[in-house]
Amino acid sequence: MAYWKSAVRQREYRHKGELLREPSYRYKGGIDAQALLGKANSELREANVEAYKILLLTLVCGLRRTEADLLLWSSFDFSNRCIHVVATEYYGLKSKSSEGVTYFSEDVCDFFRDCYERRAGDFVLESSKPPLRHQVTYQYHRAEKAQRELIAWLRENGVKARSPIHSLRKEFGSLINQVYGIHTASSALRHSTVTVTESHYICQKVKPVIALGLKCESGRSF
Repeated sequence: MAYWKSAVRQREYRHKGELLREPSYRYKGGIDAQALLGKANSELREANVEAYKILLLTLVCGLRRTEADLLLWSSFDFSNRCIHVVATEYYGLKSKSSEGVTYFSEDVCDFFRDCYERRAGDFVLESSKPPLRHQVTYQYHRAEKAQRELIAWLRENGVKARSPIHSLRKEFGSLINQVYGIHTASSALRHSTVTVTESHYICQKVKPVIALGLKCESGRSF
């Protein structure tokens, strides 16, 4: 009986007599989140607030692209600085485990509270397009224009991944893992298993080096 020895082991299969290895989709990193946020503060916060909201919701709050697109203001809990990710009349969750709570810092809370006070409707991302995601079978996003503009900005600033916005969510998971560990990262990403988190979402940011020297008793190093 075949089985996985570890979450990161790649499947091997035969094709025309050759042993091939399935490509890895593990997140490779390459995003300096602090530098990216700093540049976004100066270039997007005032000039393109909807794109800036998407950046915060994915990189800082770890939401999926569609979750951000259909997020309602009623999901925000400003008192506890968190977002309750739940199914709504406009969006069915990807899976049962996708339901959960994601937290954010005080400055992010202040930004979204200010946006809430100036809101034009029920959705966090403002758009003239109606919320049809629950009615169609093809890919559809209300805030498609803001998403396209954010993708272009991310590519201009060194994010070369095939799905730049999704890579922000992966960076969020890697940062949580770096500080709190893989199980907390998996919970924050609202994955069904840690295996999914390990296989696709985590980039190791800390080099696991044991601090043992090679000096002999005389003090000389080998």
